[in-house]
Amino acid sequence: MECISTVVPCYNEESVLESFYNEISKVASEMKNVKFEFLFIDDGSKDNSSETAKKILSKSNIQYKIIKKKNEGVSVARNVGIENSNGEILYFLDSDDYVEDTLCETIIETVEKNDVDIMFFKYKSRKKFADYNKYNVVMDSKTMLIDLLHYKFMYHICAFAVKKSIVIKNNIKFTEGARYGEDHEFIIKVLCNSNKGIVLNKVLFNYCERDDSAVQKFTLSRIDSLESALRTNDYMEKYYNDKNMNKEIHIYVATKIMYNIDEVIKFKKADRISDDAYEKVLDVIKKNK
Repeated sequence: MECISTVVPCYNEESVLESFYNEISKVASEMKNVKFEFLFIDDGSKDNSSETAKKILSKSNIQYKIIKKKNEGVSVARNVGIENSNGEILYFLDSDDYVEDTLCETIIETVEKNDVDIMFFKYKSRKKFADYNKYNVVMDSKTMLIDLLHYKFMYHICAFAVKKSIVIKNNIKFTEGARYGEDHEFIIKVLCNSNKGIVLNKVLFNYCERDDSAVQKFTLSRIDSLESALRTNDYMEKYYNDKNMNKEIHIYVATKIMYNIDEVIKFKKADRISDDAYEKVLDVIKKNK
């Protein structure tokens, strides 16, 4: 039985940690024969996040590590979690979301039974996402990547698991400093280097969108999403070096850019973006037309 390492980055989340760890403890209590490791990465919190985490986790039966570091962003925090993990399977979770009780058991059973490197599963959100058109289907990674590029199934960093060996062997990391798009970039790089994967017809993750979260506001760091799409484009082109595959890649990147243009226009109409920021975003888009 393989072990799953759950990596949770955190920054000033003391107020939500008690309910979060209560949920994690429920998950742990359901796992009778499953090996589970929890890595809490405190990304330079100014509150008592680490102390609160230790107080709660020390009373549970969860095997855990608490790593406190200076504030460098979520990408670095996740990379630190990967470096310090001991499990054969990696799973990433945010401290303001929650998972179903059977998460870890289902991930391990699915990966082992189907001998896959990577898996996606369904998740709930306040937003109405398109449903998957393929369920419980094992696919080679290239077919799965093309389906992903065409949005035939929705994906999220917390609704995804991967064998650690794929990440380590191919030196795949979250791009440091990036605040948007770095998760999709990571997933696509993993897919490029995997043999086969599966999309599971089961909800295991619940995405809790907060009205005051970063994704609800416009800042210039949103440009990171464009730059991430362009880095992903370069990575896939070099990896596949295939004319037909390049067409699929370019369609995906163009879709990402069009989404950002649409978003900027909406913020502009709602007067939620300054003229200066608006012009800077347009400059980035024009340079990469």
